[in-house]
Amino acid sequence: MMYLSELLAEKKAKNAAIKQREAIEAFQRGRRLDAIEAQIKERQRKLAEDQRNLLQQQAQAKAQNLPYEYYLARKRLHMDHEAQRRQISCVFVLLKRILACVPTLSLAPIEAYPALQVSNKVQI
Repeated sequence: MMYLSELLAEKKAKNAAIKQREAIEAFQRGRRLDAIEAQIKERQRKLAEDQRNLLQQQAQAKAQNLPYEYYLARKRLHMDHEAQRRQISCVFVLLKRILACVPTLSLAPIEAYPALQVSNKVQI
């Protein structure tokens, strides 16, 4: 009988040791998971900070570039205006040459030329 009680005590001690070892392993796994979770949070924080810094740098670069873009836009407008002015000037020079060749024409309104007016009278 002594032998049976010793076996039961031994089995009970073995089960207690197994449970204690499992509890230690679970605690260690929990600590490892906590460490991994802390690393993930730190990486996410660093990534968010890098993202904010990048956005700030992009905004700053864009703000610094705005005056130059404004200058270029005004320069394009000026060049377009000059090109349009030259075209109009060329048209007037051409008209003056045509008028110089045909002395009966002038820049007077069309009403000044009765032969060119469209008649509203109906012919029968």
